[in-house]
Amino acid sequence: MQQLKLHGAFRSGTNYVRALLELNYNVTVVANSGGWKHAPVPATFDRDHGWPIVGVVKDPYSWLVSLWRHAEGSVHIDCGGTWRHFLRGPITITHAGKAEVPLYRFASPVDYWNAMAVNLLSIRDRASVVRYEDALADPVLVCKHLAGQFGLTPREGEFTFVERRTRNIVDRPRQTVEQYETDEEFDSTWYTEQQYRDEWSRRDRRWVSSRLDPDAIRSLRYGDSNQRSRT
Repeated sequence: MQQLKLHGAFRSGTNYVRALLELNYNVTVVANSGGWKHAPVPATFDRDHGWPIVGVVKDPYSWLVSLWRHAEGSVHIDCGGTWRHFLRGPITITHAGKAEVPLYRFASPVDYWNAMAVNLLSIRDRASVVRYEDALADPVLVCKHLAGQFGLTPREGEFTFVERRTRNIVDRPRQTVEQYETDEEFDSTWYTEQQYRDEWSRRDRRWVSSRLDPDAIRSLRYGDSNQRSRT
């Protein structure tokens, strides 16, 4: 069975995209072998560059809110203890409990987003970058695009949608949608209708906007002009 390598920051939607692909195509999506999925793609100097890569990114404004909510009590993330300090202070990520995974430290969560986005965009010869919002809005179309790029063959039957929150999927075989989903409901409109914009003050939005990598924002078609916020 064909294999793809997965990369994306914490809370970027990697488990969702992986579930869609494995449930609907004859493919295994690898999270940790060949490099931890939540860290940048490592450099290799072999002629064989390894598996083709699927990278997942999320709008930085929705991603930052999601990461902040996830960080509380997380054993994988060390960051500022308030929203203000979270945005402006350093962040360290690791795979808790795995001594072989090093620490990854960034000047801020925005720096983490920039590092992952620029890293994935730089290897488009063997990677396809998926915007999480596109996968929510039209998962069939996104999967068809990936299948065409990587030569994936579809599984028999109707397309299987993933409608609840996904599990933290480790590298082991799964067969049914229930093995990929939790029992927790998921409201995609928070993303598709950009409801996360109401979480932002103008000051915080300006601070983040000034530090986002402009080339990555432009390449990924994320803009700041339509980001509504509180005063």
